[in-house]
Amino acid sequence: YFNTYVYADCPCHGFGFTVCPNCHAAQAEWDAKSKQYDKWLEERKDKVERTAFLKDPEKRNVQYIEGEFFYVSGTIRACDVMEGNKRIKMTAGERAALYIKRCDSMYRDRFYKTVNTTDHKPKAKFNVTLWSKVADCLDAAQRLAGARQAGLSTGGTVITVEDSSGDQEVYKMVIHGSGHMILYEYSDYVAGGVPDWFLEAYSHWMEYQIFGEVTMNCAAEGGAGGLTGRSLENQIKMIIKNPRMPNIMDFCNWEMSKLDPQMRLVSFGLVDWMIKGLGGKKLDLFLVVFKRTKSVAQSFRDAYGIKLTDVMEEWKKWVIENY
Repeated sequence: YFNTYVYADCPCHGFGFTVCPNCHAAQAEWDAKSKQYDKWLEERKDKVERTAFLKDPEKRNVQYIEGEFFYVSGTIRACDVMEGNKRIKMTAGERAALYIKRCDSMYRDRFYKTVNTTDHKPKAKFNVTLWSKVADCLDAAQRLAGARQAGLSTGGTVITVEDSSGDQEVYKMVIHGSGHMILYEYSDYVAGGVPDWFLEAYSHWMEYQIFGEVTMNCAAEGGAGGLTGRSLENQIKMIIKNPRMPNIMDFCNWEMSKLDPQMRLVSFGLVDWMIKGLGGKKLDLFLVVFKRTKSVAQSFRDAYGIKLTDVMEEWKKWVIENY
């Protein structure tokens, strides 16, 4: 895969070979690879910087790197990164490569397991864009994701992320937004093809698996408040004792902005049950059915053989046995 950082820094440009200066062996192969790279770079620029910035798009020195399932691009900063318990100073190019590794690993090692597949390939690779300046992030978010906001914005196969805070916070935003992108794409794009409670809870679930806590929430949650915290299993054990606990029947069709923290906690618990308790093959079918019918009730019935009226009781049994 091509990488503008490697192209600029390495004599081989990342092609894996160089031309002999004496006999010019491999010159034809070099020329062919160079043409492929030039075409790739022009395509990436058209998709990102020339779309995001109407005035002087080239002046920002946007960089690009490609992985198995993702592109990472933007004005990425050099900064300290936590790898396990170690703090490591990384260049911008090293961080870009790390984000390719992180995102591809999330897809291959985590998403695949949640839907019980090993070979699904997205129709187009996902785009993660990181912007070190708030003004650039705002412009990119408006033009690429359709919402002029800093922090995190998600639109189809692209997310824009403000890369001005610590790497850990940026990483969490990338995971959260990537969770949305992956669900949008799986079983084909359909407008409204993932219920909001599931869409947000799945990204929370991904963040929780990687970091052991939930801190990131989409901007749409601002009105009702988001889900945060560690030890969510303990919070769920407490909430199922409450007779006024939110019921999936009441909020399964609500927009994300209307979901309060308790509803999001229940949603997180339901997703955990659907993945760990009921299995990936059934979750795959749940998503497929919902994209076809846009009915939560039919999706539970067809995928799990559970009536929507019985979901909460079945889930609570699993929580009591497993948390």
